[in-house]
Amino acid sequence: MPDYVDRCAAAVSEEKVVPLLTSAPFDRATWAVVDSFDSDVRTAYWRELPPNWNRDEDDLLVGVTHLLKAIRPRAAFRLAHFSMKKLPPLVLFDLLAAIARGSDETANTYQLDRHGLREAFRRLNESADVKTDAMAGLEFAFIDIFDDGEARPENLEKEIARNPELFVQAVGFAFKRSDDNEDSSELRLDDSNQKSNRARSAYKLVDVIALIPGRKDDGTIDSADSVRWIEQARAGYATIAREDVGDQMLGKLLSHAPADDDGVWPCLPVRDTLEKVMTEHIGRGLHTALFNSRGVTWRGSGGDQERERATGYARGAEAMQYTHPRVAAVHRDMERTYLCHVEREDTDAKANRRLIR
Repeated sequence: MPDYVDRCAAAVSEEKVVPLLTSAPFDRATWAVVDSFDSDVRTAYWRELPPNWNRDEDDLLVGVTHLLKAIRPRAAFRLAHFSMKKLPPLVLFDLLAAIARGSDETANTYQLDRHGLREAFRRLNESADVKTDAMAGLEFAFIDIFDDGEARPENLEKEIARNPELFVQAVGFAFKRSDDNEDSSELRLDDSNQKSNRARSAYKLVDVIALIPGRKDDGTIDSADSVRWIEQARAGYATIAREDVGDQMLGKLLSHAPADDDGVWPCLPVRDTLEKVMTEHIGRGLHTALFNSRGVTWRGSGGDQERERATGYARGAEAMQYTHPRVAAVHRDMERTYLCHVEREDTDAKANRRLIR
């Protein structure tokens, strides 16, 4: 076959040689023929080639490398989609980084899917060949794939849990100042599209992270470390006039704390933390996040579902009313919210029953 391709390529006109070569088998034998031509033909081949699946590991690496040089990272990812295990981790990292930078590929071609991208991140995390901070940057570039709870930006969460300034920066990017002053140069962007895209990504970041500051490798949470992180974060976003919204995002983050051994939310270290740092807007963030995290709802008899949740929060308030009164107040607030919904659902159920009769 390579001799046949070689003879055919030598026989056709210059304008037909690239279409001929891109129609030939997608393997090193064809690429050897491609390499016998000048740089214009070689460049045109890799820019126009529709990459096909190849079983050979060496062929895969060569194909991905050339497609990256041709600034076609999405095509390279499609080529590697079913064979990511064959790619060296650092090559896979470079491939994702190239996708994040953008490409010369035609719009709506070689579309990326969440499953494939998540698999790539899983492979990179398992390899441990890429540093955490580099992986964190890559996760931020692909923050959209983490917004449904099916996967976590693990490295980004770890970096933020180590450095509250990253949380402050994200709050600064995502939200506007609460006063009329101007931000420093670090937060400003002149390009409105870039500014909008950065704000959207930063908002998704503070919306999806769930690693509680102060959490250790064994899963326990050090309340003193949590308090120190929170105090640094609050001081940081206060200086950029985002104190209220920053506290709300902080409340949302702390809402991800696990329940304690007694089944009451949150666990004791986070109760201790909240008792020291609670503000009005942290409470608002907690309330909104807890209500939104109630998951799939079902409709029983009137407000039975809401009544059950109200009872659970009442139980939590009673368990903490003397030891952690600020956290107990959050539970009471949640109880009142659900009791309002109980009344509404009971009223609707009675009205429906009357209509049925």
